[in-house]
Amino acid sequence: MNLLQKLEDTNIVLYYGVKFDQAIDEPGVIYVYLAEEFVRGTTLQSYLQDTVSLDLSLVRHCAKGILQGLKYLHDNDVVHRFLRDTSVFLDTTGKSLILKACIGQDLIIVCLNRRD
Repeated sequence: MNLLQKLEDTNIVLYYGVKFDQAIDEPGVIYVYLAEEFVRGTTLQSYLQDTVSLDLSLVRHCAKGILQGLKYLHDNDVVHRFLRDTSVFLDTTGKSLILKACIGQDLIIVCLNRRD
């Protein structure tokens, strides 16, 4: 089990695994497939673009969820290097979830470099 699969928190999108496939018709090309939890909702970016005015209590609620997720990652010695409005999801209940694929990109690069 890799690091991303071990990270489970209510404010983190679950990561199930990664698969690498060598392209048959394109030498040197590797396809990377990530399997993650489906989040029914929207990204923070889309929500902010579609919302005319923000309720302060909702902003506090979202910020609290994001900070709790970041605290969990930091407590597990993981740094999310690409946190932005497109890597935060709001589910249909209003819960904030941080996408781990951005963390996974760094691990995939390390895995690919080790294969060479």
